[in-house]
Amino acid sequence: MKQFGQKLTFFFFMITISFYLSNCGSNRVILIYNPDDPVLENKVLKRENARVVLVSDNRPVEPEYAGTAQTGMFNKKVPYLLDEPVSKFITESINELLATADTTDSILPIGIQINQFQVSEKTFAISEYGYFDCQMNFYFPVTRDSFAIARISDHQSVKRSDVTGSLKNLIYTGIFNCTKQFVEEFYDSSPKYFISTRDTLQLADVKSIYARSFAAQMEDTTNQFVYQSPYITKSYLKFGILRGDKIKTGYQVAYNLYRYKRTSNLHFGVGYTANYFDLANVRDYWLLEGKFINFGAQFLTRYFLTPNGRGVYLAGAIFLTGGVEKINYGYDEEENFFYGPVFTERIGLNIENRILLEAGLFQLKLFGSKLLPSDMGYKLSIGIGL
Repeated sequence: MKQFGQKLTFFFFMITISFYLSNCGSNRVILIYNPDDPVLENKVLKRENARVVLVSDNRPVEPEYAGTAQTGMFNKKVPYLLDEPVSKFITESINELLATADTTDSILPIGIQINQFQVSEKTFAISEYGYFDCQMNFYFPVTRDSFAIARISDHQSVKRSDVTGSLKNLIYTGIFNCTKQFVEEFYDSSPKYFISTRDTLQLADVKSIYARSFAAQMEDTTNQFVYQSPYITKSYLKFGILRGDKIKTGYQVAYNLYRYKRTSNLHFGVGYTANYFDLANVRDYWLLEGKFINFGAQFLTRYFLTPNGRGVYLAGAIFLTGGVEKINYGYDEEENFFYGPVFTERIGLNIENRILLEAGLFQLKLFGSKLLPSDMGYKLSIGIGL
């Protein structure tokens, strides 16, 4: 009986100890913002005019909530919180990375919408893994009446025997990487519209625009306007008809490829062209007729009279070609090597980047050719966006 009592006492003692150990960890982990953190002290991202003026938290959680951590001997899952709203934490951290002295006369006001900001921990065997994921939209004005949006994301992870203390490093590093991506891929290569620090009314207007956009994004996160890259690449397959003094009928098939800044009206590109001409040269050589086929590379440019790469545009191209022509006189045959440029100037209409309609002029000069030494005329073409 005495032994049974001792065993029962030991059993309840172990239950009590187990209960205590399972709850001896904290019931939450709190990260206090530290502007002197070594990651935030990095000066490489400093931009004189950059300022975060408004941050919105699009997450359906408490403002201070930043995920979960594991504490105690049995890795109890508890909330991981910041000592201030995540939106304020982001504002302070990114301004610490970007902003210089407050004495600048003008700023580029940046708005940020937080879509994901979360730490987590997992345990596998004797190791712990810590993670941090963030995804934010950076807003910045490119003209007085328009702004761009860059969607930025980052993922951080670490493996240790106890990773809870390392989660803050993942957070600061993730914020640094998001800011670095924004600066290098968007801020530095995009047009920017700066606002005077004394123009408080315009700054208030910008904040109001950001706030309305944030609200719209929160209502419909499936239809977000995302500024994924400062550059656009667009290709077209084009079909043309040409007529001139010597070209009775000409047909052209071309592949055009443009790469241009999203906010620029001036575009440059390259392409390949194949031409078939039905010729009647009655000016340079009496009744010299024939067929003419050539291939070559094109260098292209176009300028839109309206923004966003739509509507009416002026275009030009230089087409470099060369080849061999054969002329059969009936009693003799002649073979000539030719080379030279073809120039075109056109006015066009871009219909939703799907259809191009163009009309214009062409001039060519082919050195060494007797069939088509030179010509000029008009050209009509239609293009299909690929």
